[in-house]
Amino acid sequence: MKKQTIINAIATLLMPLLMGFPNFSKVFAAAQGAPGGVSGGIEFEVPSGRLTGTIAVSSNSVYPGQEVSFLCTLNNGTDTLLTGFTVRVVIIDPKTNETKMVLEKTGTVPPKGSASGSLTSSTAELTPQVYHVQLQVASATAEPRILATAIFEVKTTTRVTEKIGDVVNLLVWVNEQCDPPQNRHSEEIGKNTFKGAWYSRSQRCIKEELLRTILAETMGSYLIVYDSDAFARELRNPYYTDILILGDQEPLPDDVEDELEERVYAGTGIISSLWLKNGLDIGQGDEPLFGLRYKGQLYGNFHTIATVPSPITDKGTLKAEGKAERVEAFPGTTIAGWLDERDYGYRRTRKSHGHEHDSKPAICINDYGLGKAIYFAFDLGLSLDTKTHDQAAQLLKNAIAHVHRTPDAEVFLPFQLVPIDLTIKDLDTAADAQITEAFPPAMPLYDPATGKWIMQSPWAFTLALEAHETDIIRYYALVPDAAGTYVIETQVGFTAQGIVLPPYESNIEITVTKDAAALTADIIDALNSLAVSKKDRVKVLYAIQCLQDEQHRHHGKKEGCEDDIHDILRAVDAIVQIESADVAQIRLMLDDLLRVEQGRYYFSAPRIDHRGNED
Repeated sequence: MKKQTIINAIATLLMPLLMGFPNFSKVFAAAQGAPGGVSGGIEFEVPSGRLTGTIAVSSNSVYPGQEVSFLCTLNNGTDTLLTGFTVRVVIIDPKTNETKMVLEKTGTVPPKGSASGSLTSSTAELTPQVYHVQLQVASATAEPRILATAIFEVKTTTRVTEKIGDVVNLLVWVNEQCDPPQNRHSEEIGKNTFKGAWYSRSQRCIKEELLRTILAETMGSYLIVYDSDAFARELRNPYYTDILILGDQEPLPDDVEDELEERVYAGTGIISSLWLKNGLDIGQGDEPLFGLRYKGQLYGNFHTIATVPSPITDKGTLKAEGKAERVEAFPGTTIAGWLDERDYGYRRTRKSHGHEHDSKPAICINDYGLGKAIYFAFDLGLSLDTKTHDQAAQLLKNAIAHVHRTPDAEVFLPFQLVPIDLTIKDLDTAADAQITEAFPPAMPLYDPATGKWIMQSPWAFTLALEAHETDIIRYYALVPDAAGTYVIETQVGFTAQGIVLPPYESNIEITVTKDAAALTADIIDALNSLAVSKKDRVKVLYAIQCLQDEQHRHHGKKEGCEDDIHDILRAVDAIVQIESADVAQIRLMLDDLLRVEQGRYYFSAPRIDHRGNED
């Protein structure tokens, strides 16, 4: 009895020291279930009596990276001091029954008493899902026993990705006789007639409001220009990935036609309606840009186009208004639609591409170098109206999707505008995103949302996100004319319901392997290595001379850039006439250099946005 009294006295003195478990180091990883805690009283058999316990989670749902605490309570129903056993909190993936984390500590519980404490750890290594939690005790002589269970959830926070984007930015030339919108009244759009036209009703203006609606639904952005000078300028803008020409009112100067041809040969997609007679010289010999030869204008101003299965059409018919052209397709050109000449009061049977038709090609698809070209031999713009809107809109959307070429995300040229897409999605609650982009001074960023250049690093801004909303922040990096690897460092932090979540971090690397000088030197070396006939050697030497003139010129001013562009085009013109060697690869190298100098011209001081406005 005296001995038991002494034991009880010692236990009473130790009680304050034994009330709780200190926090301890984590062992962590991922899992599933439904949130909510469950306390239990599962017996744990020990030699001296019984031990029960409960566990509660500090929060039934947390964001990845937040801490989660487990309040553990052990109850000793015996008169004996229980010590020397291990207390464990085990987090389990219920899908796989895999243990993802174990927290443990040596425990001690006084006689007829209890001990409580919190075990805490980060959830940074747990993937979003529901997890099962077990409160266990174990000793050297006994297997672990489960005293209580609970459930908690790691919530899905934002899924953030950042990558080099693939976007369609379309340069549109409305090449008709009607005045640009700023010079005509809105009520007159679609009603004006062309003066002096030999037919009247069909010669109305393009319904630009319908065109804009279709373009807005189809691509990242677009710019409409109304004259050849504006088109020639924006043709040099690296922002635009593809080209649409509607109408045949105005031709292009020969040098601009050459630039257009090389843009397409290097991979820019082009779609044209009617603009062929003004571009007869575009293309070399039997390889014209559109795969067609212009043969004159067809009679009448209402036409039926019979479409056939192709990359951009299904079998069907399309009613067109306005003039139409008679064209002859070269071998290899895909015909996606036919103009039926029986609509004009006469028949002319003809075999073409293995098919017998009383018709002429109306929709033609051609490959040109790395680029694709589509030609409509009827007035697509004028045919846009409320009746044909859906059909014509789908045809234009299909055409744009077909000619657009996905860029090579590993090859970057000086003065290239690289689109970068930062995507934030699947936030299960409203939140504020704090976005920071740190970038090299030599590589400024362009924000199309504001039309502003970002010259000072870091670029920081806040974005309000709605629950379950997806946001794409697109910006562009202007590649410098210097070899090297340029890194854009992105950090996205979130504040949701007053809680600051761990930030997302990523890097985008843009590597420039060669500057303009090195590209020029490589082309000269390739030309010197060509094994050609004596006749073609003169053309090779002329191309080399053009490039050497470009090499020795002072770069940077618009006048010098203009001369560089013309020298490169002269070199291209010389090598495409070579017959004794394959020069396709050298032509593409020249086109790369041409893109560099076009970009240098376009972005020469003062700094301008993608629409040509001074910043």
